[in-house]
Amino acid sequence: MSYPLVHELAADGVPVAVTCRVLDIARQPYYRWLVRPVTVRRIVGRRRRHRLGPVQIGGRLGVPASTVHAVLVRCRINRLSRIDRVTGEPLRRYEHDHPGSMIHVDFQKIEKNFYTAIYPVRVAAVDGDGVLLDVSESGAATDELGTLLTPKRRYAAAQTKRRLHQVVFRGQVLVAYATSCAVCLLHEPTLLKASHILGDADGGEPAVTNGLSLCTIHHRAYDRNLLGISVDARLHITPRLLVDKDGPMLLHGLQEMHGAALTLPRKANNRPDRDHLGVRFQQFRDAS
Repeated sequence: MSYPLVHELAADGVPVAVTCRVLDIARQPYYRWLVRPVTVRRIVGRRRRHRLGPVQIGGRLGVPASTVHAVLVRCRINRLSRIDRVTGEPLRRYEHDHPGSMIHVDFQKIEKNFYTAIYPVRVAAVDGDGVLLDVSESGAATDELGTLLTPKRRYAAAQTKRRLHQVVFRGQVLVAYATSCAVCLLHEPTLLKASHILGDADGGEPAVTNGLSLCTIHHRAYDRNLLGISVDARLHITPRLLVDKDGPMLLHGLQEMHGAALTLPRKANNRPDRDHLGVRFQQFRDAS
């Protein structure tokens, strides 16, 4: 774009008319730009929100269509087919012709200065029907299929159904709970999980108000209805475990938590939904 150059030369005393004549550009668009400078963000924003072409964008912003096109090419959105119709974000296309190739790794922004990784997947097999993806981090099949009849190593490919929203949901929940377990206040991120109060089968949504930040032991106990949370955010341990004797983990990790208060997020709009807690607590009581 030549307008910044015209502006700089004008500041040095070179007449605008002379500069525009040398650069073979009109003066009126420059004065419109001077009032409201055209930024790359404004061009990209109109492209993504309204799906306009360079001529339409240039007409609205008062810049040459060639300038708009150059910006779109630089941002890799010069073709509408490269923009997602729903999100308006540029499409990333990956093509690999053999198993084992790394596909991609993305980062999802949760809030300012906080990102969570969307872990990579690998191509497990390619056939005429499409591509089979292995979603485990290690590159091994996620589930074992069948029974091993001999002691030698044998493997089977597995197709899994993965909740694509879980990574973003976990990041949002952990941020809301200050990266700590809501039961025992453990602060080790690698041992924390985002638990659903109401699961997918019960119509639970991937929202912070339907989530709890729990460590691995309390996450599993909550999923198995060994630990319940009432609508007043009080912890309840199933009676069977309260009378059991099985070492310090059971004593300090579960039995001593009976009747304690759940640690809630600081922001009220991130706290658990009371109706969801009530439905889930009834499931806990029925299982006990």
